[in-house]
Amino acid sequence: MPSPRSRFPVELGSVRDPEAQVGQLHRLAAAGGPGWGLSRLLRRVVQVDGENSAGQTGLFLSALLGHSSAVQLLLTFGANPNHRCLDGSTPVHAGAFSGRRPVVLHLLRAGGDLRLHDQQGRTPRDWAEQGGARQSREVLELLELCRARVAALVHGGALAASASLGQLQASSVHHLCGSLWLPRLLRADGAPRQEQTRRPPQIPALGFGQLSSLWPLGLLTGIPLADPKELLPAQGEPDRTYESSSRTLMAK
Repeated sequence: MPSPRSRFPVELGSVRDPEAQVGQLHRLAAAGGPGWGLSRLLRRVVQVDGENSAGQTGLFLSALLGHSSAVQLLLTFGANPNHRCLDGSTPVHAGAFSGRRPVVLHLLRAGGDLRLHDQQGRTPRDWAEQGGARQSREVLELLELCRARVAALVHGGALAASASLGQLQASSVHHLCGSLWLPRLLRADGAPRQEQTRRPPQIPALGFGQLSSLWPLGLLTGIPLADPKELLPAQGEPDRTYESSSRTLMAK
């Protein structure tokens, strides 16, 4: 387990038993692999989000140290990109600090949220600015692109955000387009498309949760308070689902 480094915005925690599964997981995640060893451990580890003394997970450590392949592997095995450490930070904060854009992309595609603050009120963007790595500029441009495209969606224009794609032409912009797309909500004359008004779409907005178009009222988005994987019905409990309004379906 690496010793805490002053250049990090937080101190790295420790694991009580380094030879236990969580200790091994944290050691491999912080080292970035090897991939086969991390994968073999993840196939038998019970807690992929097992915490150290600071509430940090293996995903947080690998993201903080910029290990893209380890981050991707941990996410594949169900690691939570929005897991809160004791200081309120998340793996998205850690990935932004690392200055590694592939790390941030993996986290955002897995549902990582750019709106969450740590206990000092800092967002992932604040951590990226504190990083000081040479790649931090690219991460900041990516975060600004995510924000600009969501802002364009809120204002009803999918085309307005497309110009900002030119900011990232130096590398994998075409690969990003699939994750950062915005549906055309308007016809050329500015009127809402008929199919959109009948059935508001659910839109995955990279870094900003799940958006629902409610034309012409605007957009709704939220931060889940509980992991959907933990919302399980009690044994033998009947399923109760009902409509509370024309746009709200309540499910137990």
